[in-house]
Amino acid sequence: MSTTTWKQLIYDCADAIRSISESTAKIAVGSIPDKIVESAEESMIPTLTETQKNEIKELMTEYFNNKSKFVYGGNARRQSYAHPNSVSSITDAINGCIYNDKFILNCGVFAQMIWMGRSLSDFNLSSPSTKINTDFDWGYYFDFNPARRAYGVTRANGEKYTANTYKGEDGQLYFITFDNAAAMAQELYQKGYEIPYSKVDIGDLVFYRSSHISDETKDGLEQSSFRYITHVGIVYNITEYSPTILECTDVYTAGMGRAGLGNDTSLFGNLRAAGQDNRVVMAARHPAAWGKAGNVPNNFEDYRGVDVQNG
Repeated sequence: MSTTTWKQLIYDCADAIRSISESTAKIAVGSIPDKIVESAEESMIPTLTETQKNEIKELMTEYFNNKSKFVYGGNARRQSYAHPNSVSSITDAINGCIYNDKFILNCGVFAQMIWMGRSLSDFNLSSPSTKINTDFDWGYYFDFNPARRAYGVTRANGEKYTANTYKGEDGQLYFITFDNAAAMAQELYQKGYEIPYSKVDIGDLVFYRSSHISDETKDGLEQSSFRYITHVGIVYNITEYSPTILECTDVYTAGMGRAGLGNDTSLFGNLRAAGQDNRVVMAARHPAAWGKAGNVPNNFEDYRGVDVQNG
């Protein structure tokens, strides 16, 4: 047999093998159960390194052990810390971050402080500052672009739009702040950092919807919020029963506590977790898990309405 004939035979065999392999692969992929495919996809979710999880848990523990430094204030926002001064009323928290010699936190601001890695030493009453020192270099600082572009915008005659407002119980229109827990969830969802609740781990954020969407109490605000979200907590630990959530809320006497079904919380923590789990609508992982570099600035600054278009 000539060399040319041998070569052609080899080429023909190679083509036949390639064709069979491709067909077999298609059949094999088509026969994989959906649950196996879903499991494979979920196993590809990026994770923080063990070092990163240890760093963020250590910071959470430090805040929790020093919770007496803080007071809960529902109106506080990150922008409050651009004004390191005291306020006479806790409801006026956007104009300052200190009330009765305590720094003001709530669920969203607390979660942001942890995710950016702000050092506990920065909460210094003797010399309050806008400075941000961090315990790790991979912190995340929320963009809050809707707040930057749409907060406080009115028509030329001063009338409010409906697109950036909600109706209060008194029938008046109030500006959506675009920088609360719901805004955090929307930003993370938009950027692709949402993960299944079943896959949460230390440092992940868990978001909860309002307990009563139509009870004539803050209905307009709640219904204008992404997925009706009104609360966020951070996964502090994983137990055989559930994740343990560290959260800043006024349901705890100290304004900060842990909720979970495991033995690492109080009985109240068990009860709260049982109720809270019915309201989970989203979980999200720190962008550092995807290799995103830290973006935390050196100081807090005002951001609401600073990038509104002219005209």
